[in-house]
Amino acid sequence: MADSFVMYKSYVETARKFPKDKQLNFYDWIIDYAIYGKEPDFSSESPEMQFALDVAFGQIKASVSASLSRYEACIENGKKGGAPKGNQNAKKQPKQPKKQPDNQPKEQPKNNLNKNYNYNFNDNSLSATEEGAKAPPPPRRDENVKPFEMGGKRYEEYTATDGERRVRQID
Repeated sequence: MADSFVMYKSYVETARKFPKDKQLNFYDWIIDYAIYGKEPDFSSESPEMQFALDVAFGQIKASVSASLSRYEACIENGKKGGAPKGNQNAKKQPKQPKKQPDNQPKEQPKNNLNKNYNYNFNDNSLSATEEGAKAPPPPRRDENVKPFEMGGKRYEEYTATDGERRVRQID
């Protein structure tokens, strides 16, 4: 038998279904069976209580017995020892961190399939003639300029030389 066992929540919930005076006995019966292998004796109880205790304990007994058989199997397997001395699987090998090839970046860039367009329709934008103002880059010749109308005004969407998608008002 084992020196210890696991007391599951279901055991406690089962015990709490009995009257207070039977709960302590029920816990003792579980412990005696799990640690010492001693079967409980319900003969001093009424026939109705005997039946209820037998049914409830039967569920717990099956669980404890299965745990004990797994425990005993582990003990037997442990006595057999590990892999044979000449077995290559028995040799411990130092752990080496996985090294990425030098020609690959540490993080693979993610392809963003979303196109983000920033439309700025401010009428108070600076013109190219004002001091310090820069005119928007001209559209790339290899890209199609897409004109559209919004709110009664005409605009065009284009790809600038820096690769950004932009919109400007056409007068």
